[in-house]
Amino acid sequence: MDQSILINATLVQNNIRPAFLLQSINFGEYTINKREKTNLILEELKDKFPELLQTECSQGIILSKKQYLNEAITCERLGEIIGYPSCKEYEYITEHPDEIYTIFELHAQTSGQDSIQLLANCCKHENIKRDRLVFKNMAEKANTILKDTNLGDIIVIETDTITITTLINKLLNNQSLNNQENFEVNNHIWNLGMEKLNEYSFDYSNPIHKGIVLTLLSYCNNTTLSPFYPLQKYPKEMEEVNKITGKWETEMLRILDSLN
Repeated sequence: MDQSILINATLVQNNIRPAFLLQSINFGEYTINKREKTNLILEELKDKFPELLQTECSQGIILSKKQYLNEAITCERLGEIIGYPSCKEYEYITEHPDEIYTIFELHAQTSGQDSIQLLANCCKHENIKRDRLVFKNMAEKANTILKDTNLGDIIVIETDTITITTLINKLLNNQSLNNQENFEVNNHIWNLGMEKLNEYSFDYSNPIHKGIVLTLLSYCNNTTLSPFYPLQKYPKEMEEVNKITGKWETEMLRILDSLN
């Protein structure tokens, strides 16, 4: 079982977080009838954590000690269920992409390996102190529970975002991007569903490279599919969107490689 799933289930089992969401799309499975990997994980979770109940919702399966049947689970309600302290702010943050906000992440860190993200929460600047305390408390409690295991140390990572407009303006003004800004560019491309293109070494001295990145960043701020988010509500259509996105990514990689 994936270590992040195992740790999250342990945190719920020990009342450190109220629930976590298992998403079959993370395993390339988009419909209830086609999710063999997900079902195997759910069976394993039943064996290892019999107290955790499984509730289907539009975005995945909620693992918790409380059942949420016959409840209309909106995005905000889901955030509340799985323990995001800023769940009521998420809609505002997504609708105001040019405002700086802070991301708090809970990570598991093991020796000799990259850290594993367990959960991430976006918050407005005025609520930084509140969310910092929430994540600090979770990390302290988690480390107490996990100290005799080999699941790693739990740490909190706090990052201020860099707006897409800031990135676009720096590129338009021929300014170099620092490491954090390059990470943000790659992360935005990854969020579009492009897991190869986000690792591409763009040459910003090449106007075509720069133009492609500027186009992708502007699309992130003006995504035509955003009225249908979360796409998990439309699993068949989401599968088609991912196929089209994959073809788009392949074509852009071909264009970029032809310039070398």
